[in-house]
Amino acid sequence: HARSVERATRFDCIVFDKTGTLTEPGRSVAKIIVAQDVNPIAMLAMAVSLAKSSQHLMAQAILQKAKSERIMEAKIVWLDAPIEMAGKGISAVAADGTRWFLGRPLRMELTANGDEAMSSIQLRRDGAPILTCFVYEFVRPEVVALLRTFRQNNMQIWLASGDHSQAVLRCAQAVGIQNAHCRANCLPDDKAQLIKELQTQGLRVVFVGDGINDAPAMAAADLSIAVQGASRIAQTSASVVMTRGDLSLLPQLLTSVLTCRQR
Repeated sequence: HARSVERATRFDCIVFDKTGTLTEPGRSVAKIIVAQDVNPIAMLAMAVSLAKSSQHLMAQAILQKAKSERIMEAKIVWLDAPIEMAGKGISAVAADGTRWFLGRPLRMELTANGDEAMSSIQLRRDGAPILTCFVYEFVRPEVVALLRTFRQNNMQIWLASGDHSQAVLRCAQAVGIQNAHCRANCLPDDKAQLIKELQTQGLRVVFVGDGINDAPAMAAADLSIAVQGASRIAQTSASVVMTRGDLSLLPQLLTSVLTCRQR
């Protein structure tokens, strides 16, 4: 962490994660699409049995939806504990040999249902989509003014997300980030690669995020900041961990870091 602060003589660029960073962490499922001849309650229960193993906000939305409708997790025996794959989702094999996955949806499923503007999470059985939950995200109220402050200080602003392109562009439009500065469908290493690309241009890069998917980018950035409520791995990887949820504190935080560097 000290090394990150020492390298920061100035900051030229700030890269944000989307879900849980620029967007409000409180979210709810707006729409559910299920495959034909599938019991939606039973499949939501199956999704719950996987979602409880994840800290990702999309998985938490599944849990909130099930709780609101009083749906309990499916009683299923896993051959091994569900495994969370950073940037992809959660996978497990049931005792009957079927492989279940909860996470990033297939693009064809989104296009077919015309819900590209919403974030989504999908349950698949042996690779076939069974249930897709669509979720509206809401930009944090302080973000537009915050980004205006950064632009006034001639900082480049980027958005990097594992979400699909339409959801990323919708968020970018809402907060005033230009499309050319957006990266969608990012795996964790893709975010880190973006940081390195910007650094090769001579830019000092700040990364702000919250999730397990953000750890490589945080390690690569000149300064990395984990927002309040970030996952444990994000907090461990970050140079600084925010203890308050107000992103409008970021300019003051960056000024404090630079002041420490100059002493």
